Amino acid sequence: MMTSPLVLDPIIATDPELNAKPIETARIALAGKLKAAVAKDGLLRLDATAPQPQAAQALANAVIDNWLKSTLPGPQDRADLEKRLSYASNALASVTTLLNTLSVDGAVSLGKPLTRGEAGTSLVGLGELQTRYLNDVLGIPRTLQGLSRDVVKQPPTLPTEPVSNKKALIAVMSTLGAGFALLLFVFMRQAWRNASQDPETAPKMARLRAAFGARKA
Repeated sequence: MMTSPLVLDPIIATDPELNAKPIETARIALAGKLKAAVAKDGLLRLDATAPQPQAAQALANAVIDNWLKSTLPGPQDRADLEKRLSYASNALASVTTLLNTLSVDGAVSLGKPLTRGEAGTSLVGLGELQTRYLNDVLGIPRTLQGLSRDVVKQPPTLPTEPVSNKKALIAVMSTLGAGFALLLFVFMRQAWRNASQDPETAPKMARLRAAFGARKA
C-alpha cells in the first residue's frame, strides 16, 4: 500500500515536477524514492530518499498521511458498515434488556433455560450474542474512522547521513570510462601520425599499414 497508486497519486498531484510527467512514469520515479519493508520485529519500516534531508522527511510524512487516508472505507463500504452498526446497536440493547429481565436477584443463572422467548435457548447463548454485538458496536466505529497516527510508533526523522545513489554513480563511471577510451584513441592516433612522419620509423609504419590493409591518409 505504501507504494500503491492510491498513496502515490495524491503526492504526484502536488509536485509540479512529477505532475509534468506521464502518470506511470511519475509513479515509477516516486516509488524509486521509497523503500517499505517489514522488519524482524513485525514493524513496518519506511525509508524515503530526496536531495535534501527536510525533503526526505516531508516525503515520508506525506506517504504516511496518504496511507492512513487510504484505510478509510469507501462510500459503499461505509454505508454497509453503518447499517451493521445500527443493527448491532439495536440488537445489543434488546439482548441486554432481556438479560436484565431474566435476572434473579441481580444475578443471572447462565445455565437456566429462557423463561421467555424461544424455548430451549440458554442464557449462555444469549450472553454470547451480547458479547458479539458489543464487539461490533465497539469495532465498527474504529473501522469507519480508519487508522490514526497512533499506529506510527516513530515519526519520520531527519536523515543523519547522505545515501549514495548507485545508479548515478554507475552512470558517472560509464561516462568517465567512455571519455577515457576516446581520449586514449586520440593520443594513439596522434602518435601513429607522428611515427609515420619520422624518417627512421616511416618504413616500419608503411609495412604495418600494408599488413593491416590500412590506407595512407
